Amino acid sequence: MAANRIKGQISVQYEGKTYTVVHDTNAIAEIEDHANTSWQIIMGRFEAGIHRIADLRRVLYFGLLPNHPEVTLQNAGDMLLAEEDIVGRLFEVAYPQPEKDEGASGNE
Repeated sequence: MAANRIKGQISVQYEGKTYTVVHDTNAIAEIEDHANTSWQIIMGRFEAGIHRIADLRRVLYFGLLPNHPEVTLQNAGDMLLAEEDIVGRLFEVAYPQPEKDEGASGNE
């Protein structure tokens, strides 16, 4: 399955295989259940720069499961060691920042 940025998906190359990582409502619900806390609290830790490695691993793991049910938490951790910015790339497509209008003065 090819990654689809519109659907909050990215592709990750790991050990010669292409993985599709998804960030959707189902992944968020699984992350909340596994972490026993709300997504707002988890995202607050990311935004404050005080997230835990377990948060990164959970986001990746539950994003991999829909397309790669054979993946384990250990596999997700190993992938993070190989490419530590996977979750950052995933969040960039899942939560795109609005483009700034460089020509606007704000005085209108």
